[in-house]
Amino acid sequence: MRVSRWAGLAVGLAVAAAAAGCGGGHPAPAAGNAQQPDVSTQQLIQCFRQHGVPNYPDAQFDPNDGRWHLPDHRPDLPPSAQQACAPLLPQITEGPRLPDTQFQQLVRFATCMRQHGFPDWPDPGVDGVFALPGRIIDSGNLKDRTQVCAADLPDGRFPQVRHA
Repeated sequence: MRVSRWAGLAVGLAVAAAAAGCGGGHPAPAAGNAQQPDVSTQQLIQCFRQHGVPNYPDAQFDPNDGRWHLPDHRPDLPPSAQQACAPLLPQITEGPRLPDTQFQQLVRFATCMRQHGFPDWPDPGVDGVFALPGRIIDSGNLKDRTQVCAADLPDGRFPQVRHA
């Protein structure tokens, strides 16, 4: 397993949780400050920059959910940055249940993924987060490879994932 790919996914989830001001894996949308990320997000990005990734990209504000997110294309983190910045990552835990309609869409998405080259793609957790095996995470650019099933995603947005 390539640790750097897993770290990139984990960091993306962690920053989303940090930017929302909670530790849940599926943070509730919160009114954010469109002018600048919250302090914890700024500290995390600064830590990455100080520990081997000087050009780590800035977070981007999404007016649709009112939160700051890391860009889709970002560099892998070297082990030194992963270790040094780990204390700044919030704990990622299972969040609140999704509404049944959204949950059923994600189940259809999982079924589609199993039919299109990922036979071990799991069903989502009750919070809508997919706990993916390392084989799937390491298989390449997930966002591109999931496009065949994107019609089954709520709002067409890439699903939240974490390492199983």
